[in-house]
Amino acid sequence: MTKTHVAFDIGGTFTDVVTIANGRLGARKVLSLLDQVGSDIVSIVYETEARPDIDSIMHATTICSNALIENKTARVGLLTTEGFRDTLELRAQRGPLDDSGAWRTAVLVPRDRVLELRERVYADGSVAIALDEEQVRDAVRRSLELKVDALAVCLLNSFQNASHELRVGEIIREMAPDLTVCLSSAVQPEIREYERTSTTVVNAALMPPVAHYLDRLEGQMASLDAPIVIMQSNGGITTSEAARRRPILSLESGPAGGVLAAARLARTMNIDRALAFDMGGTTAKACIIVDGQPLERVGGVVGAASTAGGQTRESGYSIQAPMIDLVEVGAGGGSIARNDLGVLRVGPHSAGADPGPICYSRGGVDPTVTDANVALGYVNPTTIAGGKIHIDRLAAVRALTELGAELEMDMLRTAYGVVSVANSVMMRALRGVTSERGHDPREFTMIAFGGGGAMHACAIAEAVGITTIVVPPLPGVFSAIGLLLADYRIDVVHSSARSLEHTSSQEILRVFEDLARSAEAEMIECGMPVTGLRFERRIDLRFSYQAEELSLDVPEAWDADLLIKRIGEEFDALHERQYGYVGTGDKIAVNFRLRAFARTSGPSFEDLAALAANAQPTASAPRSRSMYFGPEFGEVVTPVLRDVATGPPTDGPVVIEGDDATIVVLPQWNIRRTSLGALVLERMTQ
Repeated sequence: MTKTHVAFDIGGTFTDVVTIANGRLGARKVLSLLDQVGSDIVSIVYETEARPDIDSIMHATTICSNALIENKTARVGLLTTEGFRDTLELRAQRGPLDDSGAWRTAVLVPRDRVLELRERVYADGSVAIALDEEQVRDAVRRSLELKVDALAVCLLNSFQNASHELRVGEIIREMAPDLTVCLSSAVQPEIREYERTSTTVVNAALMPPVAHYLDRLEGQMASLDAPIVIMQSNGGITTSEAARRRPILSLESGPAGGVLAAARLARTMNIDRALAFDMGGTTAKACIIVDGQPLERVGGVVGAASTAGGQTRESGYSIQAPMIDLVEVGAGGGSIARNDLGVLRVGPHSAGADPGPICYSRGGVDPTVTDANVALGYVNPTTIAGGKIHIDRLAAVRALTELGAELEMDMLRTAYGVVSVANSVMMRALRGVTSERGHDPREFTMIAFGGGGAMHACAIAEAVGITTIVVPPLPGVFSAIGLLLADYRIDVVHSSARSLEHTSSQEILRVFEDLARSAEAEMIECGMPVTGLRFERRIDLRFSYQAEELSLDVPEAWDADLLIKRIGEEFDALHERQYGYVGTGDKIAVNFRLRAFARTSGPSFEDLAALAANAQPTASAPRSRSMYFGPEFGEVVTPVLRDVATGPPTDGPVVIEGDDATIVVLPQWNIRRTSLGALVLERMTQ
C-alpha cells in the first residue's frame, strides 16, 4: 500500500485540507471551528481511504499570530540583568517616547513582573560579575507569587556566554518543575538586547497556548496514528515537539505554504519576477519571488493589526527569527463593512468562521466582503466549498441594502463600494513589497490564490499596473498543497562582530562548520530526519559607522582561499544596489547564519501540479447570471463556467467556478489554460 499524504491549513474562516491517496489528490474546505476541526479532518481522510497508511500530517496554523493579536498569550515574567529592567518599555529607543498621543502595543511583561539579577557578562563573553544564585532563588519565589505561567530569561551578552542563563534555567526547574521556562540563548542567541529580549518574551508567552492547541489537535487526530509536522515562517517544516519549544518560528506559518508553492510554480513557468498574492477570510498577504525564491528577512514586527487607513494603532512586538518577507493587511472575505460617520469602512475586524458572513446563515449580523461578492453576483448564489456551505443571497442583499440606506446609496453600488474599499486595503500589501521598496509592480506577474485571491486579482492587478495573472490549479487550497513541498529546516546563528579585514577565510569556514554540526545535532534532537542534508550560508555585514546590516549569501562554491576578498566585493555590490553608493572603512561581519535542510518523502511539485490539474472540475455547459461590474460597465449577463479548455483565450467578463475558489475575469481581461493546468489572465490592450 502506498503512503497517504495529508496537509491542512487552518485559516481564520476556512481550513483547507489536501490528501493524496492511491494516485489521486483530494481537496476540501471545512469551517475553522477549533473544537472540532481535527475530527473533521480525520473524517475527510477516512472518506478518502478506509485504512490509510499515513506518512505524516503537514499543518499550517495561525495560532501564534492570533494569540498575539487577540491578547490570548500566557502570563509571563522576565528575569534580566541588573540595570536592564526597562528594556521592553524603552524598546529600541527609536519610537516616539515623548509623544503622549502615540499608540503602542502594551508590553507582554509589565514592569512589576520584570526582576533583576546581579550578574554581568562582558561583550567578549568573559564574566565580570558572577551569578548570585540565592538572589535567583528569591526571584523565582517572587515570580511564583506573581502567578506567572512562564518565565523568560534574558541576560546581558548571553549570546556570547550562556553559562549564567543555563544555571538560572536549572534553578527554575529545580524549584518549579512544571513552570514553562524560556532562555534567550536557546531561542535566538543573537546580538541586540531589546530584540533578543522581546523575542524571548514572545516565545515564552506563546509556549503554553501553543502546547494546549497542539495537545488538543493531536488528541482529535490520534486515530490517524501519524505525527503532525508544523510549517514554520521560513517555509520549512519542523516537528510538533520543536514547535512547542520555539513557537516564534511558526508566527507566519499560515501564509508560508502558499508562498512556497507559488515560488515552485514561478520556477516551473520560468517567471523571473513574481508577486504572490494570497487572500483568505481574514487577511491578505503579498510576497516577492525572484528567480524562483521568495524573499526572506531575519526579523521584524509581528502582532500589529493593520487598518484601512494605512496606519496601525499598535506597534506590535519585535522578534528575531527567519521568515518569508510578507506584508499582511487586515482584509479578507470575512472583513466586516460598516458606516463610520458617513464613510464606508472595511476591516480589520472579521466575522471569521463563527459566526461568519451573513450569507452563511450561521448567526452573522454584519455585512462582509463575501456578502458583497454574493450580492454582486460573483459568487454562486446557492452553495460554495463544493456544496458544503449553503448561501443565502437574499440575507446578504438585505444587509447591504440597509448599509446602503445609511450611506444614501443603492444596494449594488454599496456592495461594489465594499469590494472596492477592500481592494484598496489589499493593494497596500502589494505596494508594501514593491513600490515602497523600490520595485516597479508593472514588472511582476501576479500569482493569485487563497479563497478570494482569484476573485479579486483582476481589480487589484489593474490598479497597480500588473497585466498578467497566474492562477494555479486548485487555488483555494494552494497553501495546503504547498505544505507537501516543504523540507525540514533548522536555522542557526553565531553573533560575533569582527572586522572582515582582520579575519581569515579559515576562521569564517570554521564558524560555518561549527554551525553545521550544531544544526545537525539539533535536527536529530528534535526528531527530524537528516537525509540528504544540505546547508545554505549567509553573513550579515555593515560598515563600522552603520547601525544596520545587509545579509549576503556565501555559496559553498566560492574559492576558500579567496573567500574574504569575494565576500568584500559582493558586499560592496549589494550595498551599491541597496543604497546607491559604495561605503568606505572597515566592513564588520556581525552574524554568521546557516540554514540546514533535510528532504521529506513528499511528492515533487511536478507530480502535485499534475494531480491538482486532474482534480479540477470537469467542463460543463456554460450557465450565466447577472453581475455588476461598477458604474463603468453596469450589470452584465456573464457566462459562468466550471473550467476553461486549452486553446485560444476566453474574453471576459466570465466567471470560473471551482469547488475550492471562484475566478472572476473582469471586462477587458481574458483567460487561457496552460499545459501545466494553471490559468493565465491577461489585460487586453485597448
